[in-house]
Amino acid sequence: MKIKTKIFLIFFTLTFTLCSIISYIFYRNAYSEKFNDLRSNITSIANSATLLIDEAKHSKLNSEADMVSAEYLDLRTKLKNFRDCYPQIRHMYTMVKTPTNNIWKFIIDTDDPKDEDNDGIISESENITPIGEEYNVAPYKEMKLAFEGPIADKELTPDKWGIWLSAYAPIYSKNGIPTAIVGVDVSAKTINEEKHKLRKRILMIFGISIFLSFLISLYLSNSVTKPLLRVIKTTKLISEGKYDTFIQETRKDEIGDLIFAINEMSKYIKKTIDKLTTLHRTGEILALTIDLMESLRLSMNLSMEILGASKGLILLYHKSTGNISLGTTSGLESVKVLNNELFVEFERLNLKPNTDFISFISSKPEIYSFEDAETIPQLSQAKEWMRKTHTTAFMPFVIKQELRGFILLNIQINDKAFLKTIVNQIGMSIENARLYHEAVVDGLTGLYVHRYFEIQLSTEIKRAQRFGKNLSVLMIDIDHFKKFNDIHGHQAGDFVLKEVSSVIQDTARTVDIVSRYGGEEISLILPETDIYGAKVIAEKIRKTIEEREFIYQNDNLRVTVSIGAASFDKTLPISPEKLISMADQALYIAKQAGRNRVETYGKTNV
Repeated sequence: MKIKTKIFLIFFTLTFTLCSIISYIFYRNAYSEKFNDLRSNITSIANSATLLIDEAKHSKLNSEADMVSAEYLDLRTKLKNFRDCYPQIRHMYTMVKTPTNNIWKFIIDTDDPKDEDNDGIISESENITPIGEEYNVAPYKEMKLAFEGPIADKELTPDKWGIWLSAYAPIYSKNGIPTAIVGVDVSAKTINEEKHKLRKRILMIFGISIFLSFLISLYLSNSVTKPLLRVIKTTKLISEGKYDTFIQETRKDEIGDLIFAINEMSKYIKKTIDKLTTLHRTGEILALTIDLMESLRLSMNLSMEILGASKGLILLYHKSTGNISLGTTSGLESVKVLNNELFVEFERLNLKPNTDFISFISSKPEIYSFEDAETIPQLSQAKEWMRKTHTTAFMPFVIKQELRGFILLNIQINDKAFLKTIVNQIGMSIENARLYHEAVVDGLTGLYVHRYFEIQLSTEIKRAQRFGKNLSVLMIDIDHFKKFNDIHGHQAGDFVLKEVSSVIQDTARTVDIVSRYGGEEISLILPETDIYGAKVIAEKIRKTIEEREFIYQNDNLRVTVSIGAASFDKTLPISPEKLISMADQALYIAKQAGRNRVETYGKTNV
């Protein structure tokens, strides 16, 4: 919660509480005073009504038969006319005591029969109360004191006719002895209406007070916290990453010193966070793949985007052979590699490094500009590369103190430390991808190794069984492979194996997994492919190899392959070993049947 809000809430809470207490006390006192005024008023009315009653006539009324007497009619008419002068009076009546304790009886009821609930029937409670109807006054302590003098109820009291505030006054004989009482009733509805009016006035006053409290609290909180809030707001914006936010205020006090310090801090944090954000994003993107070519492509694109380059290339150094190879390029046209020479936009770059160049870079893997290369003799080859590729920065990357490659970009070098961190991240990503590539890819053929094939086959079988998909396997064997070794030498055999592998990779689908199973045997995993589809793919591979010309040392070598295909029943469990065995058996049949053919596992002619 903001400090401004806290201060506002403190002031507002105090004023609100004070207004509430004052309003409540005022309302309670006003209501109490209003209620007491009403009690006093109806008591006076009751007392005044007694002056209209001739006690001698009243004392003659004893039974219901007397309700037609002249005395009854005369007294009732006077009381009724008197009641009508006071709209707030709902009922007026007279009562006398009976010999039974707390049991009184009605004498005169000024009400007329009235269908108050509009049900078409005058009920007992809606009819005139007859002379002699008894009434238990035990629950009403003020009423029991009425013979002692005028009195009113201290609170609303209920009976069978409703809820009322009542007042009573005694009727005295000529001898000054109370013989009866006059009672007047004010309906709770009338009292509640007065109460509601009072409450509305109090609420209006309370609302105005609260509004004034709100304005006063707002003014006080603003005046107290405005300078500090400006600092807090700016600091918060900085913490939210808006580092270009500054406090546009000059003060000659401690807050002014704080403002200056915050502005300087914002500038420094912005520079640092920008770098860290870039490094974090670079690491996240580079971690998306461990494929070597994809890693090189991502590294190049990131370098171009982050550093604002329009041209660049990545070169890989192979310590085992001492050679440099092209990793990838961007923004450069007509890029070709021929016999350790790189041609970029018709310019030739020698990729055969000299010893002094490699030794110097390995010992000092810094960020070098074109100007640096011009002044350092050992960087003459790097200078030549930058000149011909129109790049301005040469950045070697070293992993575990071993040179792994170079990045060349056309950028302006401002922060070498930051550039070096970026290059190290890229170098580590490429190195991880290279290690993974060497672990799962056969060095001669470029196909996946046998172990990778086994892992992937097990995974694909589980996936196919789980989702009810087809899965097939091809086992490919180069026909008469030993002949190439015996007649033309092992180098010819390696040539054939490498070329056949390339043809199979080019012919297979993107989703297919091509592996060197062992020796001259090559295996394919065909996801979501039944035995019919597997035979179509196998026949395409067989025919493509048969028609391909394999030229080795001016000799046209005729190469064919035998292929065994197997698929598994989706409804039955199967192990990777079993599926491989089925494909191997089909391969054996193909070789026995004359080679250069495709056979499928099982008796069904597919």
